[in-house]
Amino acid sequence: MIRIMPGIKVSAGETKSLAPYCRFGMILGIGSKLKLHEESTSNTTTYISEYEFTGGTSIGWYGAFGLSFKIGEKIRLITELNMINQTWGPDKFENTYNSDGSPLESPVTLSDTNSSTDPNTSLKSYFPFGSIGLNAGILIGL
Repeated sequence: MIRIMPGIKVSAGETKSLAPYCRFGMILGIGSKLKLHEESTSNTTTYISEYEFTGGTSIGWYGAFGLSFKIGEKIRLITELNMINQTWGPDKFENTYNSDGSPLESPVTLSDTNSSTDPNTSLKSYFPFGSIGLNAGILIGL
């Protein structure tokens, strides 16, 4: 997935030796693909099926709180705690492999409403793509 993340950074004094800051903004994800590998066992035989979810867009938001330490005239050490809250709802679901040789299922179009009578249309499900993390780095200014 490619994430486009416009945002705002608010800092309490970039000229000080220690400067707290926060960043926050929106996330727009495009070009998403998810592969699902499913195994089931019956008696002594293991069956494998693979599925692929594609299309759709992903939206969410992010936020971070950090500290910036001045270690040189134009060099700062940054440390931050960040969080991403993002979900993705694919547009298409396709069976791509069955180990038992059974025919592949027809591709399924996923929809937000369950009003279609088409057997190849199903209700859309959403996948979480959130995370919490720590970042550290060096910022070199001009």
